[in-house]
Amino acid sequence: MKKYCLTGLSILTILLLLSKPAAFTDSMISGMKLCFYHVIPALFPMILLSNYMIRENLCLTLSKLLHPLFHFLFGVTEYGSFAVLTGFLCGFPVASKNIGHLYQSGCLSTEEASFLTSFCNNCSFSFAINYLGYFCLGNILDPMQIFCCIYLPPVVCGIINHFFYHFSPGIPTESPEKVNVINDTFHALVKISFFVICFTMITRWIESLPLPLVSKICPLLEITSGLSFLSSFPKTKATVWSLLLCTVFGGASSMAQCFSFLKEPILKKSYILGKLEQVGILLLLLILFY
Repeated sequence: MKKYCLTGLSILTILLLLSKPAAFTDSMISGMKLCFYHVIPALFPMILLSNYMIRENLCLTLSKLLHPLFHFLFGVTEYGSFAVLTGFLCGFPVASKNIGHLYQSGCLSTEEASFLTSFCNNCSFSFAINYLGYFCLGNILDPMQIFCCIYLPPVVCGIINHFFYHFSPGIPTESPEKVNVINDTFHALVKISFFVICFTMITRWIESLPLPLVSKICPLLEITSGLSFLSSFPKTKATVWSLLLCTVFGGASSMAQCFSFLKEPILKKSYILGKLEQVGILLLLLILFY
């Protein structure tokens, strides 16, 4: 069944490409510009640095500084603390990449890796303040309000889920499995760029359809181009809420990027459930306080 579905999707893509080659070319150029000017500059130093720290086992040295706080809030191990730190600082999908690598190395147990996946994949601080706050919202919300809306839901999600995940420390080797820092960084960026370009092409095609209601699902597909499209609408309460909720959800493109580094189905399931929890928590907060 899967083979037939993928075959049908491939045929549909070919037909669309042949019927509107100029539109596909323009959308591909938009996706490539998005990668070259925004995605790669933002993620390259984060992925390179985290790869180097994992290779040299420096992640424990860094995580020890914040491990008491993270252990108190989430009950994570020292390797888990490194995943929490990168998940809140580096943006999609660096946390998933690090969790997947540490899990494969035996530094994280299955339960802890699943727990971390449920709340550690978030947009970076720079994206939240500069892109969402300044470009999309036009400074309607101040930075503290944006911080609370974007990062309080995953923190609350992690605290709540801590009571449902019962894990023990992994059985790490002397250090995590060694990686070739340069090659691994290059392959990760190529993989991420592939998904960004593909989903940007899909969103551009949907936006071109004479169906206004259908076009509003774009932010659920690719977060960067989708939020830009959504910000073109008047800044009503519904638009502001939609921008915040879509940012917390992350979009299908970010999900696909994270899934490419999380091979085990249980980790993918935790990601989906965690994102749904965070969206629900944010919606509750907006209803109560906005």
